[in-house]
Amino acid sequence: ALVLEHAGRFTSREQAGLLEQYGIECYTIADADRAVEAIRSAVELNRSLGDLAPLGASLRWMSRMYWWKGDRPQAERAGAEAVAVLERAGDDRLLALALSNQSQLFMLAHRSGQSIAYGERAAALARQVSDAATTSHALTNIGTSQWNAGELTAAKATLDEALRVALEAGDVEDACRAYVNMAWSLLDWFRLDEADEYITAGIRLAEESEFLGFLAYMHVERARLELARGRWDEAALSAELGLDAPIPMRCAALAVLGRTAARRGQPE
Repeated sequence: ALVLEHAGRFTSREQAGLLEQYGIECYTIADADRAVEAIRSAVELNRSLGDLAPLGASLRWMSRMYWWKGDRPQAERAGAEAVAVLERAGDDRLLALALSNQSQLFMLAHRSGQSIAYGERAAALARQVSDAATTSHALTNIGTSQWNAGELTAAKATLDEALRVALEAGDVEDACRAYVNMAWSLLDWFRLDEADEYITAGIRLAEESEFLGFLAYMHVERARLELARGRWDEAALSAELGLDAPIPMRCAALAVLGRTAARRGQPE
């Protein structure tokens, strides 16, 4: 942020890189508004430069950050354009991640068949270029979609592989995401003790790495877990930690608080 106060000292290409990195750090600390603003500026600069690979990469990030902000239509538009741009750029690593981003958007909409198809294409391409992070990202999408489709045994094996690949590569973002998706899926099926193990390990990793966005997600998962166990005080305390988080987590936190208040007969 301090460097960007002197953006005029840098070329347009350098400014685009700085803005993208700043946006990523804002995403990491769960500041969705600043993340979107920064990455949108990076996309505009990259578009003016006409270099397809950086443009496609920044569009993929913009898709992710718009979803984090709660704007799915913009996320879908940016994600689709990222794939279209990178199919012409000749960079298989970036294309694999853009395809996995599409798989992720389909997974989040419970369009399991499309998510798995895109995820498998992304994973195959990522393995060809030895990209562990994108391999993990794609496997997390596939495994979560398998959960959504009721393929529980295959889903858990896929998500465990996604987590292992990310941890072995030292990839904090995708490891946190694998923890979150595994725990969320286990909670949906009321496999509470298993979910507890993943939430505990995930919170430890997110705290140590200061990945505040995913840490908020995990606290909301802890709230869902405590609610399912009938521990209403603990559920409310954990849910309150998600009230300042980006919209996807905040919605779930409010739902837990609302259900807890309803069960206690509280009018609010």
